[in-house]
Amino acid sequence: MQLNSELATLKYADCKDANEFVQKFTGLVSRHASTGKPVDEEEQVRLFMDAVGSCFEVWKRLKRAEVRRGLIIEDLTTVFSRRGTE
Repeated sequence: MQLNSELATLKYADCKDANEFVQKFTGLVSRHASTGKPVDEEEQVRLFMDAVGSCFEVWKRLKRAEVRRGLIIEDLTTVFSRRGTE
C-alpha cells in the first residue's frame, strides 16, 4: 500500500531535475514489480504524465491529447530525461 501511495504522490516539482524524477519513478515501478504486483504500461504512462504535471509545455499538450495506445513508459522517461538536460 505504501508503494501505491508513493507512486501516486510522486511529483516532478519535488525533484531537483528530470533525471532524478525518472530515477525515482522507475525505481518505484521496479519495486512494485518485485513485490509481484507490476504496474501495467498504460497505468505507468498515466502516473508519469500526472506526476510531471504542467512543468513543460510539451507535456501539457500531450496530457490534453489522447495518449496513443502502445506508447511505452521507456519512451516517455527517455524523452523526458533528455528534455530536462537541455
